[in-house]
Amino acid sequence: MKKIAFITLAQSLLLSFTASAVDYSIPIENCKKSVDIVLNQDYELFKQVYAPLSKDMDQSIVKGMLARKHANYTKKQYLGIHNFTIVGTEVLEDAKNSIIKRTQRNALKYGYTDELWINYTFKTSKVFGKKEDNVTIKGKCKFGQVDGKWLMVNLLRS
Repeated sequence: MKKIAFITLAQSLLLSFTASAVDYSIPIENCKKSVDIVLNQDYELFKQVYAPLSKDMDQSIVKGMLARKHANYTKKQYLGIHNFTIVGTEVLEDAKNSIIKRTQRNALKYGYTDELWINYTFKTSKVFGKKEDNVTIKGKCKFGQVDGKWLMVNLLRS
């Protein structure tokens, strides 16, 4: 009897991730800085690590987005970010042809080939209506490398 191998979509996605000996210290540090950006609504730090903003996106739009993120992580959905820990990295190769549409869109927009995912966890209290539960949140910071510079393309996604 012949065995037939079936590969699910999730398995094929995992197969496209690779590990390499590239130095990821800068994007890892910038991922950690994303906590400071959100908690302190730090516009200047945001501009240093984030992908170039479109010309029609003025400072007030970005500051409004930072204020919404701050509220979400400090009083709406979560009650703070504690024990932020980097737990690993993944590289999504050939991001311009990815089946993950956001990855493909960002790679085409900013002109990078591979997308680096910095996986993290943090402790917080999650708000469920009037109830709070202590939880561990998992998420990833995403980066693309353009002209030798790592660009953050998301800000604390959990």
